[in-house]
Amino acid sequence: MYGRLTGKVFPWYVNYAITNKCNLRCPYCYIEINNETKKDPTLEEVKIVLQGLYKLGTRYVCLLGGEPLFRKDLKEIVTFIRENLKNMLIAVSTNGVLIDRHLDVIRKVNKLTVSVEGDRKSHDCDRFNEKGEGSYD
Repeated sequence: MYGRLTGKVFPWYVNYAITNKCNLRCPYCYIEINNETKKDPTLEEVKIVLQGLYKLGTRYVCLLGGEPLFRKDLKEIVTFIRENLKNMLIAVSTNGVLIDRHLDVIRKVNKLTVSVEGDRKSHDCDRFNEKGEGSYD
């Protein structure tokens, strides 16, 4: 609405893939999962991108990947946003498998999106781990 009224266009909402690493192997995924030639951005690079987006007017960022909970420094990323990019809303989009290991980070975000495709049978048909086991449970 602001952009239409003022003629100033800016990226208010941004999906930011902070990793290509993932613990699942979904055949329809658009990320090149675990591609070793594609390195994840460093913490400093993530901070630079987020600061740049903030300066452009971004006020809502969704951290995704791959699986964002794979990042060992996700807590630092979320803390950086909270402390330095005032009024920026934070979302995390996850497959849900690692949530119980990262509750301290999850509690600091504004929105958590967990991917679930239907009932157990249909979900596990497409979302499986490296052992071929389903992820619904």
